[in-house]
Amino acid sequence: MCPPPNSGSTERPWRKPFKAEKMLLGEWESKGRETHNYPWRHEYDNDLFRSTAEVEWTKTFNQLGLPWESEPLKFDMGPKHVSYTPDFTITGLSFPGSDRPLYIEVKRFPDEVDLTKYVRFTEWYKCDLLVLAHQRGGVLKPRKEGYFLVLRCPRCDTYDCFACDEPPPEDYQPPYAPPVCQACQSPFARVAVPNYFLIQQGTIATGRVALERHPISGLRLRFR
Repeated sequence: MCPPPNSGSTERPWRKPFKAEKMLLGEWESKGRETHNYPWRHEYDNDLFRSTAEVEWTKTFNQLGLPWESEPLKFDMGPKHVSYTPDFTITGLSFPGSDRPLYIEVKRFPDEVDLTKYVRFTEWYKCDLLVLAHQRGGVLKPRKEGYFLVLRCPRCDTYDCFACDEPPPEDYQPPYAPPVCQACQSPFARVAVPNYFLIQQGTIATGRVALERHPISGLRLRFR
C-alpha cells in the first residue's frame, strides 16, 4: 500500500456534487462554445462518451450484465484542481471490506494520470476510485499488462506517475522526471502499481485489480 502523506492538504471543496448533463454538439455550439472543445465525440448505447476507451469498457459492462452510469456526478475540487467527474459508477460493484462508494476512471494506457487529484478526491469524498488504464486488445484480459511508477513527495502532498511497459526496477529513473521534488527538494517515495489499480480513501493499493465470478455474490472485484 502507498499511504497518503502525513501533512494533509489545506484545500477543501465547498460545492455539493451534482449531475452535469451532457450536451449534443448542436446544443454546445448554441451556447457559444467552440466546436474544437466539444468533449463527447463518441456515441454508444444512447449515451455520449469522451473516448473510445470509455466505449470499450461500456461494451464490456453490458456483456457482463453490470448496470453502469456514465459521468454520475461532478465534484468540486477546490481552486487548484477545480473539479472532477469520474467516468463511471457500477451498481452493486464494490471491494470486499469496503462500504465506501466506488467510482471508476478509464484511461488509455499510457495516457497521463492526474494522480494527485485522484488521491485527493478519495480523501475528501471518503470513497474508492478504480483506475483502469488499458491498451487495445481486450479490457478484461489485455494482451500486455502495464505499470506505473508512482513518485510521491511526502512534504508537498503531491503525486506523479510514469507509465512503464515492464515492472520498473528500484533504480529506474523515468525520462524527464526530476530526481527530487522541484518545489521543496525533498526526495520522492517510490512505488510501482499495475495499470489497473485502486485508490481507497487516499491510499494507493499496489495489487492488480481483477474481476471474478463468485458463486454467491456474482461478479466481484479482488486483488491478485
